[in-house]
Formats: sequence, structure tokens, C-alpha cells
Amino acid sequence: MNIGLLKLKDFNIKDSDKRIFKYISPGRLSQIKRYRNERDRKTCLYSYLLAVMMIHQHTASKILPDFVIRRYGKPCVESETVFFNISHSGSLIACATSKHAELGIDVELIRKAPMQIIRKCFTENEINIADSLAEADLNKFFFKTWTRKEAYLKYRGTGINSNLNEIDTLKAIGNTTFDSFEYMNYSCSLCSEGKEKVHKREYTEKIILAFINNLRRKA
Repeated sequence: MNIGLLKLKDFNIKDSDKRIFKYISPGRLSQIKRYRNERDRKTCLYSYLLAVMMIHQHTASKILPDFVIRRYGKPCVESETVFFNISHSGSLIACATSKHAELGIDVELIRKAPMQIIRKCFTENEINIADSLAEADLNKFFFKTWTRKEAYLKYRGTGINSNLNEIDTLKAIGNTTFDSFEYMNYSCSLCSEGKEKVHKREYTEKIILAFINNLRRKA
């Protein structure tokens, strides 16, 4: 199981980014251009490109796949048996992939914890821990817990049809496991089936563009 992390340097669409557009399916390109804000367009573009590169670690395909969106919004690749999930917050994009297990990932920029959400969405045990923490530790605990809840819902792929205050992230839920970590000033959580070893790697825009261009030359 792999987690790729990409920290965007800025949100400007460069000429090198635009040259990739001709290789992207009309549907995916339409989704990218649908965003009016350039920040959102670049985030959407690189979320897709990071996912493509991560998926290709598990397959010999030489094409850029298009994603199919399931009923509740979870993307998949019909032509490949690869499980993947994407999340982004601020300037960070994360993608998790596995050849063997369903998964969900969520990232959030760590900031001041909203107490009203803790009271509404946390379990009694989670609230008790939150109440015992100083502000700096509380902020980290909140976003660790929140990203775990989000990752679990994304793992299930059935939308938000559960009461968040019934999802206890302090223990395993069924046969799932959580892997949470901090990256720079972000909280990241992965929820997956089983206990597959997780490998994390940092990427840059330059690395991703080089991979995509090389992939197209081989196609």
C-alpha cells in the first residue's frame, strides 16, 4: 500500500501544465476547466496526475486512465484492479493506492479546533480526551480524529450516511485499521482493510510531469 504526498509550490497554471491537457480525456479536462478559480483548477489537475502516477505503480498500462465515479462519489478505474483514493487540503494533495485492499484517505491543514464539532461529531471517549488536552495538543487531536472519521467514510464509499459521533476512531472498526501521521502542518489519516504495510513517498510537480511525459512517449 502506497501513499503519495504532493505539496504544491503555487497555484499558477504554467505552460508545462497546459501541455499535459492534450493527453487528458475530454471528460477529465472539462472537470478541471469547470473550476473558475485557478487554485482549484491546479489542485484538480495535480490530484488527477498524482493518482495516475500512483496507479501506474501497480499496472503496466501505458495510457492515462479516466476515472469512473461510483454512486456516492468515490472514484475508481474500471479497467484496472487497483484501489485508490485522493484527498487535498490547502496546498497538500495525498493519494493512497493498493492492489489488494479497499481504502480511504483524508488530509486536513491543522488549525484551531472547532469545539462545536467536537461536541456534535465525536464519541464520548473522544470528547473526554479532547477535554483533557491543552490547545496545541487539542488541535492536533481534533484533526487526527476528524481525518480518521473522513477516511473511514471514504473507505466505505457510501457517502455520509452514518452519525459521525458513532464512529469511534480510538479502536479498529471491523477489519479496518487506521494509519495517522503528521506531514508538515497537516494531519493525514488512512483507513484500509487488513494490515498491509504502508509506504509513504514525497513527490514534486517536476517529478509528476516528467513521469506523465515519459508515459506518453511510450504509448
